[in-house]
Amino acid sequence: QKTTKSEAEEIAAVLKQMFNLERAGDHLLNVQEIINFIKTSKFIEKTEKINK
Repeated sequence: QKTTKSEAEEIAAVLKQMFNLERAGDHLLNVQEIINFIKTSKFIEKTEKINK
């Protein structure tokens, strides 16, 4: 079965949104690290990855 142009555009849009959500998650992790530093005066880098 051949992919149509509209299906390809929809797939591209979904992939872009996934990328944007990943970037948002990275930014939120940075905010969490800053807040923890403000509260504790210690920098603890969060490097754990969630595996599902």
